[in-house]
Amino acid sequence: MLEELRIYKNLGTPEYFFELANLLANHANGFWTIKKIQKYFFNRVINGRSIFDGCLQLAIKINFIEVANDDSLVIPNHLHRYLNQRDSFSEKFAEYILATISKDEVCYEIFSPEHLSYDLVNKSIKITNNAFGFKYSQLKQLLLDFNILVPVSTEISIYYIIAQEYMSLFQKDLMAEVKRRTISPDHLKLILELQNQFGQDAERFVLKYEIARLNAMKEVIWVADYSVSEGYDIASFNSTNSLLHDRFIEVKSYSGKPAFYWSKNEVETSRIKGKNYYLYLVNRNHMNEYGYSPTIIQNPFDEILSSSNWEKDVEKYFVYK
Repeated sequence: MLEELRIYKNLGTPEYFFELANLLANHANGFWTIKKIQKYFFNRVINGRSIFDGCLQLAIKINFIEVANDDSLVIPNHLHRYLNQRDSFSEKFAEYILATISKDEVCYEIFSPEHLSYDLVNKSIKITNNAFGFKYSQLKQLLLDFNILVPVSTEISIYYIIAQEYMSLFQKDLMAEVKRRTISPDHLKLILELQNQFGQDAERFVLKYEIARLNAMKEVIWVADYSVSEGYDIASFNSTNSLLHDRFIEVKSYSGKPAFYWSKNEVETSRIKGKNYYLYLVNRNHMNEYGYSPTIIQNPFDEILSSSNWEKDVEKYFVYK
């Protein structure tokens, strides 16, 4: 779908689609076809735009508009209740956009781990400006028009974040698939062998542990629920006096003796963050016991990699010339 829509100059705005939907729902003027709609909007200016070449195609592809057997355009009955109020209409249309593009392969070229991270300041998923490039600039504009994306400017860069009202949808429709795609077959096999399906339970345990440690006075963020490339799972605080997140926690679950796999990205993040980086080792055989605390290792880059107390096995090398 996204590849097909790339040829159009304008994919539409909330104002355009709100007028279009109410037009189609009102049968006083008979039924509407694509040609009639194109004629109706010809020479109109909406939100500073006078070309509406890709709007109908988008609405049809996301199933917000259906084409009947007689070529008339129809708004499905279950969507009529959203036609009275522009904001509720816009939110519903945005849901359809996210649900549809999440099924498109091209979507995961745009929303790939290299373009995604977590913005601790705005508490949202961050998307780099070059994720869309010129090729998918129309899609970026559509997401901006529907306030799914919010631009953020700093002294050194411009990037985008997902608006808070769409975070849950973005996670459900897109992030789950992004995470799945980042796992190679070998890694997936390894995960299953090590029973890392318990990893999320361990992360939830540490999240609750940190909230309790800080007496629920600070907002601890489960970053791994939003991003797969940060190099840590949870952003917390060293104390209730900390003004900014200053404890970055990577959670590892194990059974028996403490043992875990530490990725290159996690190791590098540990090196950069130094004493603000922590490993929380959670014994999944005991984490449901009252009063259990994880093993906490501060600055593991020094405490583990430079220590003789830990054995380090290298399973693979990435070799290049």
